[in-house]
Amino acid sequence: MENLNLGVVEDPRVDAAKEKDYRHCEIASGEKKIKVKWVEKNPEDFRQFPIRNQDGSSSCVAQAIAKVLGINNYFESGDFVELSAKDIYTRRSNEGEGMWGVDALMIAVTHGATLESLIPSQNMDEESMNKIERKIYEEQIGLIFKGKNFVMLPFDIDLIGEQIQKGRGVLMFFRFNLDEWTDCPEIKSDDPKLHHAVVGVDTTMHNGEKAIVIDDSWGEFFGLKGQRVITESFLKERLSFCGYIRDMQNDWMRVEDKEEERKPKYKFIKTLKFSTKFNVDEDVKALQRILIYENLFPVDVDVTGYYGSITRRAVLQFQFKYKIDRDQELYELDGRAVGPKTIKKLNELYNE
Repeated sequence: MENLNLGVVEDPRVDAAKEKDYRHCEIASGEKKIKVKWVEKNPEDFRQFPIRNQDGSSSCVAQAIAKVLGINNYFESGDFVELSAKDIYTRRSNEGEGMWGVDALMIAVTHGATLESLIPSQNMDEESMNKIERKIYEEQIGLIFKGKNFVMLPFDIDLIGEQIQKGRGVLMFFRFNLDEWTDCPEIKSDDPKLHHAVVGVDTTMHNGEKAIVIDDSWGEFFGLKGQRVITESFLKERLSFCGYIRDMQNDWMRVEDKEEERKPKYKFIKTLKFSTKFNVDEDVKALQRILIYENLFPVDVDVTGYYGSITRRAVLQFQFKYKIDRDQELYELDGRAVGPKTIKKLNELYNE
């Protein structure tokens, strides 16, 4: 690689903004769980997709997101479509080289990515990757491949492996030094200098250890024909970011006739609050059932009793819908609490 500024930049958002990211624990109960089958595979048996080549650019994050969208499309439709990393890279919010993870995921669920054949993005230097004249029809095609939402994933190899075996590409960031980034990376130093984005595409065992097979974006002449095997021990020490795009079919409830739907009944007493730590509260479960009834909560996410980012957003929408307080007050609260005014309205509507 000519350019060792591999393309991951630090997330510049404040903690309050990061708290709003959807977490896997919020939606996990709504999905069918599978037990990962950890079996050793030969490299020729690894799941493989066309290997990308970022060449002299710092576009690894965009290259990885384009592949994640392509993988999602493959498992939904049976066709792997090569999508343009340049279409993603030129929409980044930061200036200069590289991207940060949530920015790239947000672009993927807002704009998608158009076809690689329309906006080529392989084997280009940084200057070439930043030159673009995007046409309207290219943007419209990109929307076909956009994701419905993205979810942050814990740094747990079993959870990562589960998403991969369900047919999703997993966006992963790793820190390393160049001499460590071998066919099967291993730690040789306590001070990694490089920060790079790849895609988890398969699972395997390596010398008795669980491992994730990743697609790199350095071309086919690096690693195992463009792939590498990331062991659990390396992952635990060097993984810095992990997320996936969730194609939620029937994302938000759209039911016009509610006569056949049973209206929830519940009496709320205590204040409920947003938390970044997973916990279960029966009052929150009741709240979530009401928010589903109100068309404010995803129907394909089970009620968990956890007041996380999905519930927080739905609470804010409920508070605006029923004018619980002045707009400025609601914006400042930002869905972080169900207090006396909201409880009063909930009980008026649902404690009949």
